[in-house]
Amino acid sequence: MKNLTEIVVLLVGLIVFGCTVEPKETTNLLTESELTDLLNGHKEFTLLEDYGLSKREIENFQKAGFEGEYVRVFESRDTKSGQVSIVYEIGRDGYISEEGLFNRNPDNYQDQNNSLDEKNPIEIDDLHSQYRISHLVSVNNGVRIIEVKAINFFYFQNMDHVAEGLVRAVENYNNLNLDIQFDLNFYTIRTLQESWPLYTPGINVVIDHGSGSNEPGGSALYPSFGNPGSEVRIHVAANNQSINANEGLVAHEIGHCLGMRHTDFFNRSISCPNGGNEGAAGVGAIHIPGTPTQNNIDMDSLFLACLESTTDGEFSDSDIVALQALY
Repeated sequence: MKNLTEIVVLLVGLIVFGCTVEPKETTNLLTESELTDLLNGHKEFTLLEDYGLSKREIENFQKAGFEGEYVRVFESRDTKSGQVSIVYEIGRDGYISEEGLFNRNPDNYQDQNNSLDEKNPIEIDDLHSQYRISHLVSVNNGVRIIEVKAINFFYFQNMDHVAEGLVRAVENYNNLNLDIQFDLNFYTIRTLQESWPLYTPGINVVIDHGSGSNEPGGSALYPSFGNPGSEVRIHVAANNQSINANEGLVAHEIGHCLGMRHTDFFNRSISCPNGGNEGAAGVGAIHIPGTPTQNNIDMDSLFLACLESTTDGEFSDSDIVALQALY
């Protein structure tokens, strides 16, 4: 196993010795607020409390495997261009863009329903434990390598517990011998010239300082156009939790990037202090064959809506069955 210390040493060596292009003036360094804006994609989000889903939106949620019952809608405004778009929050920690919901780039996306029907048939009447959405990550031939990019874990803050949890979570995924393998790299962005990793293919893992909550949780984007969700956000408070807790949290959020739903989506109060149904049975989610029935909920799953801080951070047997069935 390549531990965190080895990775950080390699990273420091890369920064000191490997870079051939360095910013000439230290005045180009970004402030923490400028960097936060950059990592947020120059986006400001406003909850639209009175937003009513249209018939077309509901139909597209159903096609994607969601009922639309437990959806919050945000207005996303680009702080540079002023452009406004819509982002949908599903299950409190999974997000899908307006473009992803309506598949507005069909040339770059192949609907996977048909190709997955034989491997993962849709169950209409029964509730089971592990679920997916219909939009998964495309794997054409062989193994698809996806870069996981940890951004600025050691610049303005030392996120050692989150970082070690990330290392372990990625290793756990790679040990499953899936058709998807992850390549984890740590990047330090101090200037605009160094921000290029944010725009390359893969999954950006960034630290979230805001959103008005001190809960040590996270959020992630769901897949779209055959690509994994491009972002995982881990709240800064997560670093106060154990390494095992962070291992489970990061694995949970990366699972959303691959199309995993919450194990208890039909009743969040099973694992959370409160909460309702994220989406009704049948069209609400697509069951992954081989995982337990509702009467035998997998309480060890890393994909429960809320994870205990005492979690060991390891996939349950049914989590492994689910992931290997998909990829």
